Amino acid sequence: MVERDAALRSYVQAKHDVAGLLRETRQLLEQCRAPGAARVQALLARLAEDQFNLTVLGQFKRGKSSLINAVVGQELLPVAAVPLTSVVTALRYGPAPRAVLRRRGFALPQEIPLAEIADYVTERGNPENAKGVLAAEIEAPVPFLRRGLRFIDTPGIGSLHAHNTVSAYATLPESDAAIVVTSAESPLTEAELAFLDTIRQHVRKVFFVLNKADQLDRGERAEVLAFTQAALARRLEVEGVRLFPLSAREALAAKRGNDAARLEASGLPAFESALAEFLSVERGAVFLTALLDRALRLLDGARMALDLTEAAHGQSETQAAERAHALDQQFQAREAARGAIVAEVEAALTAWRAPVFAPALGRFAAETGAALANALERQLAELGELAADDLYLRTRAWLSGWLVERGHAWLAAQAEPLATVANEQFAQAGSRLDELVARLARDAGTAVGLAPPRSASPPDAEDAAGWRPPDFDLERERRRLEAAGSGERQDDLAPMLPLPDGLARRVVRRMLERQARRGVEHLVAALGRGVDAYLALSVHELDLASHAALEAARRQLEAVLQPFGAGADAAQRRIALEALAARLERLRDALLSGTPLPPLAAPLPEPATEVPDGSPSALELASWSLAREAERGGCPLCAAAFAAVHDYLCHEQYELAVNSEARQALRAAGGLCALHTWHLEAVASPRGLSSGYPALLEHVAWRLQAAAALPAASARAQVARLLPSVERCPACEVRRRAEEASARRLAAELLTPAGRAAFERGDGLCLRHLHLMLGLLDDERAALLLRRQARRLTDVSEAMERYVLKLEARRRELLSDDDERAYLAALTLLVGEKRVW
Repeated sequence: MVERDAALRSYVQAKHDVAGLLRETRQLLEQCRAPGAARVQALLARLAEDQFNLTVLGQFKRGKSSLINAVVGQELLPVAAVPLTSVVTALRYGPAPRAVLRRRGFALPQEIPLAEIADYVTERGNPENAKGVLAAEIEAPVPFLRRGLRFIDTPGIGSLHAHNTVSAYATLPESDAAIVVTSAESPLTEAELAFLDTIRQHVRKVFFVLNKADQLDRGERAEVLAFTQAALARRLEVEGVRLFPLSAREALAAKRGNDAARLEASGLPAFESALAEFLSVERGAVFLTALLDRALRLLDGARMALDLTEAAHGQSETQAAERAHALDQQFQAREAARGAIVAEVEAALTAWRAPVFAPALGRFAAETGAALANALERQLAELGELAADDLYLRTRAWLSGWLVERGHAWLAAQAEPLATVANEQFAQAGSRLDELVARLARDAGTAVGLAPPRSASPPDAEDAAGWRPPDFDLERERRRLEAAGSGERQDDLAPMLPLPDGLARRVVRRMLERQARRGVEHLVAALGRGVDAYLALSVHELDLASHAALEAARRQLEAVLQPFGAGADAAQRRIALEALAARLERLRDALLSGTPLPPLAAPLPEPATEVPDGSPSALELASWSLAREAERGGCPLCAAAFAAVHDYLCHEQYELAVNSEARQALRAAGGLCALHTWHLEAVASPRGLSSGYPALLEHVAWRLQAAAALPAASARAQVARLLPSVERCPACEVRRRAEEASARRLAAELLTPAGRAAFERGDGLCLRHLHLMLGLLDDERAALLLRRQARRLTDVSEAMERYVLKLEARRRELLSDDDERAYLAALTLLVGEKRVW
């Protein structure tokens, strides 16, 4: 228990250290006007939630969902014999089983019964994610999921469903640790190893599981295990890789049947033991390390921008021209690559249209033709014995509306899969386009002779441009269909009007049947043109947006590389970036190496006996005026002292929120005295106090912990040193300096007639400040001051007596303001103003 408590305290301290560094990172990025401050804010949110994402990854049909079910001991996730999971699904702790969905087009999360989860997260229940599920979350009262753990199931990569691969890759930037699942029934593929390379760019801690080991005999299992371990070791360039062979299906059956022997034979307990040890010992360090890695990438980007400015500033005109030419060549290469990516998207969408959309449109044409023949028969029968011209006009209008409605309804059903395939292509192309844009910075660095960024990792998901195709506008397509129908050629009724009515009706019928067939053909053609126009618009917008992004990156780099903008400020910011990055790296390396962080019980400096000189400019009292203080009433030196302390505390509350040095200074001083602590509370925000005081609390905690080993008398003496002290209080020191400065000003003003007149109009001094003033005055002015003070005391005494007398006489209407405030004036004259002491 003691070791566990010590580990928890160490993690809490490290968490506070990371929070402080993240705040400094955000502040420095804002000062440098570098992008990323909002992303640091998101990292702080992750830290506050203390949410750890353990993601299960792998190729399709490796048994990822089955493994999660086996670990939690419940079949919470659907499993099947074909590629099933199509939506990222997270398991987290909750008091009762339930499922919550985030869906496209829904502003609020949607709760569904847990039994219906397969209808939304599987290819069988939600093919091609036609229901627009962005994420699914299952809550269950599983002890394994306590303390902020999210167990994330991902779609398998490499299946026929391309969107599954996209979804799996999208989870990587938010993953803190990963479980990579492969299968004993088929060796590792090159696609799996390539996926592992990408995983390692985002995740430091990876577990490897060889599932379905029960399908092999002992000899085959050993052979597959050795092959897989060797392949992983070669890819990771390490000597050995721990691989857990197991059968998730057997393990879940054993847990359900309470069969300990079968569970042991499944191989799951060994994996669970390693996982439990990681979550109890390493999880905190891995989680904090992931946050530090992301913060370092943001600092690295800001550092490179400043480096580029510095390097460009030192180049000659010839070098600048050569640099511009090199950058232009590199940009042209990137532009060509961008065009090739857009062309690939266009080809992919065209390739999708032929085997997927065209057959669907053909089926629609056949079904619509048959349905229209039947509907036309019913329509003609309903119209009865109308004259030929009325029959034609009314049926013709009905026919146009029927075709538009049927075409629009079919398009509405096709809109989701159409948007899905467009989104998939944009997502796949988007990651490559983001990389092209990001490489421009490295190109610029190379052009001015800079080393590449220290971070080899790709940009976080937040850095992506969020490439999305345009929405499929159904209303626009309805208008297109209506326009196509209204523009269709209509048969001329004039030649048949002289015909007998019965014959004319038969001719009209044949004309309408011909127009119905022709209408279906026109409708199908209009639908095809609408989809083609949408695909062409998507490609066009991708082309424009990607070109604009590349051009914007180029303009930004060219602005950075101009031979101005460097200098002292840039150099100082670069030094600050380097120093902060070094601190982030030191903490990260300590977490990675397992080096124990200084626990809460670490020795800290003794409280300072001298207060650091951090007085604000208000202490100079440049605007202090005896006349103004006399008009306000009360002791003028108390007013000056309060104003200085108030300004100091307002300044201090800000510094405590943003400046680690201010927090350490407060800790070194042992805090403020009781009075000024509550004055600080009155001007500071809860957030500022919560940022500024943890270091002091940790210091007091260490002192108390050290005192616990001493006898009671000695411990009491140790605790006495922790009590708030006016001698060590920085605000009290500010007050003392303000009193001395204002006393010197008052002594100088008393030399002048105007000063003496202003002092006469005032309320006098409190006894404490009278004592202070007498040490600064000669005999004449001291006597003047004492006589004035005596008169003031007498006046206040008389006012108090008048107050009591008028109250007793029940003559409140005779009370003056001086009478009613006399008791406050008396107390102020004796002990000073209550806001100061």
